Amino acid sequence: CVVLDVASNMPHQKFKIAGSGDISLFQHKMSDNVEFIGYLDGDKRRHYMSRAKAVITPALYFEPFGLTSVEAALSGTPIIFTDWGGYTNNVLDGVTGFRCTTIYDFIDAINNLDKIDPMDCKNWGDLHSCEELVKKWKKYLIRVKRGGFYGLTSDEDIEKTFRM
Repeated sequence: CVVLDVASNMPHQKFKIAGSGDISLFQHKMSDNVEFIGYLDGDKRRHYMSRAKAVITPALYFEPFGLTSVEAALSGTPIIFTDWGGYTNNVLDGVTGFRCTTIYDFIDAINNLDKIDPMDCKNWGDLHSCEELVKKWKKYLIRVKRGGFYGLTSDEDIEKTFRM
């Protein structure tokens, strides 16, 4: 587990691991500076994210969008992530978080969190909020329904079709 490896190399930092996974598989690798806090519902997640120095998401699979990055950003919290998948499109490296490919990149990112402005994270998150994503999807669906740039379908017909 990447986070446990990073934590063992940074014994003076505290790490909290959240999620619904089975931590017993990794218990033997957990150092004293790691706490497993389990699944967090919306309010608890917002509480922890807003107080975190960073959210670390070393996804080992192709994350298609990475909604965690938006949640973190809306809390003013930078995200430290693996440099592939959807996070590369929705985290600004060095501005709202850090892209990492090695354990040393993760350690360096943690050591440079003071270079990230929480307001940059919040402002970026606002651009990717649910409200903004709905607006973008509506615009996209209207364009598709219209048949492209030269489509003849009226806005009124589209509004009725999608009940917007």
